[in-house]
Amino acid sequence: MDKKMRKSGIEKDKELSEVNVRLQILQKVTEAVHSTLNLENVFKQITDGFVHSMGYTTAFIAPLSKEKNHFEVKALSTKKRLLPKINKILGFSLHKFSFPTDPELCAGIRTVLEDRVMVAKTLVEVAYPFVSKKACSILQQLG
Repeated sequence: MDKKMRKSGIEKDKELSEVNVRLQILQKVTEAVHSTLNLENVFKQITDGFVHSMGYTTAFIAPLSKEKNHFEVKALSTKKRLLPKINKILGFSLHKFSFPTDPELCAGIRTVLEDRVMVAKTLVEVAYPFVSKKACSILQQLG
């Protein structure tokens, strides 16, 4: 009985060791794939997917800056060539848009800072106070 228990323990140790080796290989492969990815292209594919496949008017990805004091737009997609019109109304390019991480400014920022995805029905929910309510209204009608 004692030999059987030792043998099964040795077999389990061997299996665990093999699984550990496979996991280490998988981790190395994952790191290699990540190092070759162009994040801007990946982000653009994601936003394009939201707009063209899921029917959203506009989608953007704005991760935290390295300093963690503001968000920076890294990818942006719109329907029907809306981007030039949006940029004209705003007076600046959304590709260069950034906004502070102060959660007191709007509920949308609080949502994002809590690591949740934000989906909004109106632009004011996302952009105010960084974009005026009037500009948000014009942009909403444009969309």
